[in-house]
Amino acid sequence: MTNAILSHTKHIDEIIQLSLQESHCLSILTYGVMAVSLNVSQYNELNTCWNSVYRRIFGFHEWESVRSLIDRLSRLDFKHFVMTYKVRFYKKLAYGANSVLSDLY
Repeated sequence: MTNAILSHTKHIDEIIQLSLQESHCLSILTYGVMAVSLNVSQYNELNTCWNSVYRRIFGFHEWESVRSLIDRLSRLDFKHFVMTYKVRFYKKLAYGANSVLSDLY
């Protein structure tokens, strides 16, 4: 999916390319993360995959860090995105209107 988006958006602004990647590919990359328990090396591997998207869009070499770019763009890296996603999920569970789940507390 990432390569398909990149090949069709070569002449489009980088921020638009990134938004397309976030809306289409990040959801695929994070699919099922809530259902499994990942160890640190697995999180790091997925984070590297997501950083590679930034490298491809903004023309970085594979050995260059994109940390400062992600920070300047006010984006989250993969690890922090997953943490935010989990917090939202648990918050919805805790404060949701589902009577079955609220009876468990």
